[in-house]
Amino acid sequence: TDTSGSVLLPAHNCGIYGMRPTEGRVPLTGLTDPWSLPPAQLLTVFGPMARSVDDLKLVLKIIAGPDGRDPHVPPVPWREVRPPSISELRIAWTPSFPGAEISDAICLAIEILAAELEGLGAKTRCCRPAADFVRQAEISRLILVYLMLHFVNKPGDQEARGQDSPSLADYLQLLGERDQFILAWEELFSDWDALLCPVCGVPAQPHGDEMATTYSQAADQDAVRLPLRLTTVTGHPSVVIPLTRLASGLPVGAQLIGPRWQDERLLGIAEVISEISGGYARPPAFGQANANNIRSALGS
Repeated sequence: TDTSGSVLLPAHNCGIYGMRPTEGRVPLTGLTDPWSLPPAQLLTVFGPMARSVDDLKLVLKIIAGPDGRDPHVPPVPWREVRPPSISELRIAWTPSFPGAEISDAICLAIEILAAELEGLGAKTRCCRPAADFVRQAEISRLILVYLMLHFVNKPGDQEARGQDSPSLADYLQLLGERDQFILAWEELFSDWDALLCPVCGVPAQPHGDEMATTYSQAADQDAVRLPLRLTTVTGHPSVVIPLTRLASGLPVGAQLIGPRWQDERLLGIAEVISEISGGYARPPAFGQANANNIRSALGS
């Protein structure tokens, strides 16, 4: 599940593909406690992770659509869409967002990919929705706080809820703001097929104790994670594709955000762009590491 980046960020960190489908496209049947279906519908989606766009499609075809148990899923059938040609693509792109903290290496990787797309005939422009992205990401956090306090914690647990817990009026105001952000993004997609942008402000980090230290070097964790929280608020589909590897060998992903309910079209675009970016690459020494693990397990 992805509530604030739990599909998108691992895909970015592991050099694989990940998809957060349109909100409501995949039933939440089977979602584990503490969530119940109605509150979870606002932020949480089920989405696949894989080593190719074809596998994302395969999984999504299986899990998308009504299942007779989650009443919030509309009867949107799966539509087979041919991948567009490069010359058909209209790609908006941005190396960062106002209020986000994005590393220079990630900004440069996005710029290079956008330039390659334009050089091959795609229509591109550096532009973004007319939106306050810091507020958009903050709404994601505030709605999550409200849901946790009012649906997860016991109603009588005042210590857990706190004196400053959001009221119903606050919550309804957040939903109104959310609608305005959805409209702002849809306006962008009236002219562009997708927005190419960062997944997260920092590249993948080494596993282990170094990870927390490296992340803490960022001045503002909310600013680093801002791109992860944008589609959480608006429910737009997003696909992470492997983009490049740094000199250290660690992967960097790119995020493609598209119009709501156009998941199939977005996957087709991701497929085309992956042919340029290179797609999934087997990690260095992956086979040797596995062999060593097997030998260790066997005690040899």
